[in-house]
Amino acid sequence: CSLSYYELSVFNRWGEIIFKGVNINQGWDGTYKGEIVQDGLYYYIVSYRKDVLNLTVWEYGSGYIELIR
Repeated sequence: CSLSYYELSVFNRWGEIIFKGVNINQGWDGTYKGEIVQDGLYYYIVSYRKDVLNLTVWEYGSGYIELIR
């Protein structure tokens, strides 16, 4: 199994996207435009495509991250 596409998006409480990453090895560091964001709940969506035995399968997940410092 190999991933041929990956995307992680993180949103603030107003629905504004504050992080988008396409590298599975790079996560969100809790900043937006170089500034540390406030503690609180942030919504995320992750989607990826994996190729298994010549079949392409799209999967995604979503949920909340609680940021506490």
